[in-house]
Amino acid sequence: MKGRDGGWGTLGAGKRWSVTTKNEPLEVCPVCGRTVERCQRLLAHLNTGNITLEEFAYNVAIDLLRGCVNCVWGFLSSMPDGTATRFNEYLHSVCESEGYMPFVSPFVINFLCEQEIASKKQAIEPKVVELCRLTQARAAGGL
Repeated sequence: MKGRDGGWGTLGAGKRWSVTTKNEPLEVCPVCGRTVERCQRLLAHLNTGNITLEEFAYNVAIDLLRGCVNCVWGFLSSMPDGTATRFNEYLHSVCESEGYMPFVSPFVINFLCEQEIASKKQAIEPKVVELCRLTQARAAGGL
């Protein structure tokens, strides 16, 4: 584990982790630690121009669907305002034009099994709706 200055550290008897951002540490639960760390790496790549907004937004959305609401909220609040607004616009644009399947399909293993697709869709869609709600609140300055 890295220390607080390197990114990872133990907080509160090992129950929370800290991922260092440029401004301040971001507390995340142990389950979401790697997810948030990946999102922060993607944000760094976006900021340096190594990836496009679309690449960033799609991959971050998929990762955030694996996270708990508190860690998702924490990551969104750590994003720069402009990036949060563009992420929100991208997410809502994809949901309006293509529905939720672009965000469900990475979780499907057997595309020949209609039951699996329906099950994953039923499990993931509420998370996509919640992510859309959170990103909209963040873009509006609500975080």
